[in-house]
Amino acid sequence: MVVKRAFCVLIGTALLGGCGEKAQPSADDRAPQALASSGNGELSSSGVRKPVGVDGPSVAPGTGGAGFTPGSADPVIARIDGEPMTREQLIQPLIESRGLTMLLNLVQLDLVKQDAVKAGVKVTDQDVAEERKFTLDRLFAGTDVESKLQGKLDDALIQHKGAEAAKIRAEIESDRETLLRQYLDNQHITPAEYDILIQINAYLRRIALPQVKGKISDEAVRNAFGQMYGELVKVRYIELRNMEEVNKAKIRLAAGEKFEDVAKDMSINRLSAEQGGELPPFSAQSQQIPQNFKDVAFSLKPGETSDVVAYEASYLLIKQIEKIAPRAVKFEDVKESVRRTLDEKLLQTAMKKLREDLANQALGKTKAGNPILVIEDPLLRHQFEAKQAEQTRQRDQIQEEMNKEQRLRDSMRGAATRPATAQGTPPATGAAPEAATAPAGERPPATRPGTVTLPTLTPDDPATQVQPGK
Repeated sequence: MVVKRAFCVLIGTALLGGCGEKAQPSADDRAPQALASSGNGELSSSGVRKPVGVDGPSVAPGTGGAGFTPGSADPVIARIDGEPMTREQLIQPLIESRGLTMLLNLVQLDLVKQDAVKAGVKVTDQDVAEERKFTLDRLFAGTDVESKLQGKLDDALIQHKGAEAAKIRAEIESDRETLLRQYLDNQHITPAEYDILIQINAYLRRIALPQVKGKISDEAVRNAFGQMYGELVKVRYIELRNMEEVNKAKIRLAAGEKFEDVAKDMSINRLSAEQGGELPPFSAQSQQIPQNFKDVAFSLKPGETSDVVAYEASYLLIKQIEKIAPRAVKFEDVKESVRRTLDEKLLQTAMKKLREDLANQALGKTKAGNPILVIEDPLLRHQFEAKQAEQTRQRDQIQEEMNKEQRLRDSMRGAATRPATAQGTPPATGAAPEAATAPAGERPPATRPGTVTLPTLTPDDPATQVQPGK
């Protein structure tokens, strides 16, 4: 199956509600290595590679810069064994490595400030500080370490131990800062870029708030309550292409292999396969899970594996891990908390849409027909054009994958309507028993395909943390 992938035109948005996948080094991060490995570009006398089509000499430390004299327009910032190093010698490699990332973030910040003025929105330092806290909550609240500290904090507050509570708060803040530094390093985002992204999100939040205010209905709150506090089921599943693969999986399971090992090896849904086919617990009210998937999952007993379940152009084996009893919570006691959760989720969706609009806006034109973003620096322009070309290539590649998948589904759907005992094809031994009595050209009611794709994991759903995969 094609994994859901969103293309973020502006760098770093994956951290703050953009791509949903782990951020990878950006195109400008890869550009110097790519040029060197492919043989494109040429080496200057200093050993610094210049991209093809970029005019002007490259600058290397100790050369005195390009066209600059120490002490004049280009001040000396350091000396190495008496030899001057100028500001330009520092700036040039910074531009080569992170310049495009920073430029695009600054463009986004400038555009969102313009949009805020048009919307009559003012963003204060307090708004930025609150946005930073929102982000840290989304990243780290609920982790094992913080949950334990939060429990100690609650106990200290109940016992009116102010000094101990303050100490625990400081420990939580210190741990968060440490985790944040590690996270930013892992995501290839500098602290300066992170601060700009926080500012951008603060503006996006203030612009989006009026758009979503009052949009959560009482019915939505009650449904979310059922998902968050009702009975849950935890399962693993294996998604397979055809009955031949189903039979192979059944043979391996019957031989004593662990369900999760077979899922990792055979399931064609690679996102869930990496987790051994396991999904986070979900309720019977979950809107993200296909109805026939829920029906089978809740009908099983702990440790029991279903017979084959037909689903669109694929087939499933589902194993129930456990059922989780409803939490003893009254709706009236938590309904406002549930509403706030839904409000924030809807707000994040609106902010994501505004962020995508900013990216498109940066690539658009003014009313006079002139480009909004004009990059005059040759190196940055080269990097930007390379980034656009790579994103276009990736979009085309994914579209082709989706087209191939659709053609496969169409062909398999057509094959599914042919009698199972067609000439030269013996009936599949692992088929569901009901298949023999189903109307011609139709799957049995219990295993009839749903209308959405199979679930995969996402950190964005506060209720079940599950959404349709693509």
